[in-house]
Amino acid sequence: MRNPAAKRRLALTQPEMVRFLMEGHFNVQNLSRVGGGCPDLLIGCPWGELVLVECKSPGGKLTPDQKLWHSRWHHLPRCMPKSVVELRAWLEKRKARYVEARG
Repeated sequence: MRNPAAKRRLALTQPEMVRFLMEGHFNVQNLSRVGGGCPDLLIGCPWGELVLVECKSPGGKLTPDQKLWHSRWHHLPRCMPKSVVELRAWLEKRKARYVEARG
């Protein structure tokens, strides 16, 4: 039986975000077929942090399954960018916090 997540639409921005991340030497694991509200990408950042990314198209919103997943996994760093510009800004803030916390 096929995974129901395989029928999911890919956010229009996801390929562009993956290209940006890979060009920036981030490790990228595609989770978009996992289903159950799991975010689209697991990112290994060059500074040593793991973060989750839920790629959204402009105007995109979380599904009920995604809302439930995020409520249960709220302690993990995650973002829901609608563009590479949003993703870049979020990652820059994460890096600054991470570096500051480690002195």
